[in-house]
Amino acid sequence: MKKILNSILSMVCISSLFLSCETERDNPILASDVSKPVITSTIPTSLEITASNLDGVFTTVEFTPAVYSIDIPITNVIQMSLNNAFPADATVSVDAATSEKSIELKNKSLNAAIIELGAKALEPATAYLRVKTAVSATTGSPATELQVSYSDAVQVTITPYEPQPAWVYVPGQYQGWSPETAPALCSLTDNKIYVGYINFDAAGSGFKITMDRSWSNDYGLNSAKTNLEHPGNNIEAPGAGWYRLTVDMNSLTISMEQFGNLGVVGSINGWGPSDGGSGTPDIPMTYNDMQHRWEATITCSGDDEIKFRLNEAWTTNWGGKDGVAALGGDNIKIAEAGSYLVTLDLTDPNNLTYTVAKQ
Repeated sequence: MKKILNSILSMVCISSLFLSCETERDNPILASDVSKPVITSTIPTSLEITASNLDGVFTTVEFTPAVYSIDIPITNVIQMSLNNAFPADATVSVDAATSEKSIELKNKSLNAAIIELGAKALEPATAYLRVKTAVSATTGSPATELQVSYSDAVQVTITPYEPQPAWVYVPGQYQGWSPETAPALCSLTDNKIYVGYINFDAAGSGFKITMDRSWSNDYGLNSAKTNLEHPGNNIEAPGAGWYRLTVDMNSLTISMEQFGNLGVVGSINGWGPSDGGSGTPDIPMTYNDMQHRWEATITCSGDDEIKFRLNEAWTTNWGGKDGVAALGGDNIKIAEAGSYLVTLDLTDPNNLTYTVAKQ
């Protein structure tokens, strides 16, 4: 019996030794003598981010990599903070290494990071940048950082940019060819891609795109009808009714997608017609081109629920919660009786929103 016990203990020791070797090989123990990364390039001391340079590169940070006691994969990122002590709850990562010895710092990344840290748009803010080098465990998910080192910080004054909406206009036959009163298409970030909804009165109805409320800078189609040009030929509506228009002035293209009639349905009208059938009609919504959202006024009796849908059918509908809209989302609850302005913003497919405001 004693021999059997000794054999078992020997096997356990050998297994433990083997497991220890495997673990050390997967996640090696690092010696404490680590050389931290050192920034070797000259970093500009200030940056004003604008619409024209938002997609540009601020600088390429060159550095001497950290040196560890063994050869092991490492990651390098630029960190930013508005506090030179880099507190954990006020430090964000900006851009990762493009090579073992350099990191390309993009204006857009810097802008997003400094706004996240609490800087105000159009106001200069003092930021601190440093290279963070980390060694991560090669097993486990998520990976655990075993050892981290940092370069000395550099100080940069950054004036962040907050993209502002911009508009183009759609004068045409359907509204009397008047740029002064024409509906608008909106670019939320002034990236020269404009989106909006137009209600055309008939197929073939002519229209153009103007950059302001005049004919001084108007665009139509080229002779091949493939691209926009100045002044160009009249663009024609594909049909009558609401269309979603997307004008890309970067590529000088226009696309038109049939949208339909958007309405509000719910307990306020007995949930309306069933998929276009008979019943109380949905409450129609109209498009507010300057607010880039759909709007309607509804009357509630209390403890009501509503949704938004196209063409009085459930094929395409939106619900939501806490102001966040979603395709096919939950019923929107309205507890109190009264008159409400309800809105639905579909401009950004990744950020659908709605509002319910008592009048």
